[in-house]
Order: sequence, then C-alpha cells, then structure tokens
Amino acid sequence: MSQIIEIKPGSASAVITLDKVLTIQQGVKHYHLGDSYLIDPQDGFTLPVDIIRVTYSKLKDIQITDLVIHGEKTWEELQEYLENYYPGITGEDAITVARFDYKKE
Repeated sequence: MSQIIEIKPGSASAVITLDKVLTIQQGVKHYHLGDSYLIDPQDGFTLPVDIIRVTYSKLKDIQITDLVIHGEKTWEELQEYLENYYPGITGEDAITVARFDYKKE
C-alpha cells in the first residue's frame, strides 16, 4: 500500500516542474522508500512520487545539501520559513526530510 504525504499548500506545480524535490516535516515521520503520493491540500492534486531518501535530524543539524535544495543557506533561515507551518519550531526539534522523484504518468 502506498503512503500519502501532505505537502505545502500550493506547491504541486513546483513538484510537476521538478523545482520541488524534497519535503521537510516537523517530527519523526516513518516514511518508507518507494512508491508514494504527495497531496497538495490547496490544489487537491495527488502526485505519484518515488521516495528515494528519508533522513532524520534536529532542525539545527539538517544536512547542508538539503538546505541548499530547499533554498536556504542556514538552518535559522529554514526555521524562519518552517515557522509559517509549525509555529514555535526550534533548532532542537526533530525533523524528517524526504527526498523524492516525481513520476510523470
């Protein structure tokens, strides 16, 4: 059975154009590798993806590669962005990073 992962509202088009290739979620999410679906709650799109990597860390310890891919230079910049979705998130909070490939049908 495929898993469903909710992504940032309005970001489905960025997945389709391959501008978005990872999602960062607060907390430890037990996502499995392989077939999955991303759902955009704003647009109502359900997009097929292949989860190729899942990592866990504290926000302040996020891999530099993931910061760059997401568009930030420091974890503090990422924290500021994530506060829009997870009010009160701190550098000590656990995060899950799921890297994916969009599967065009």
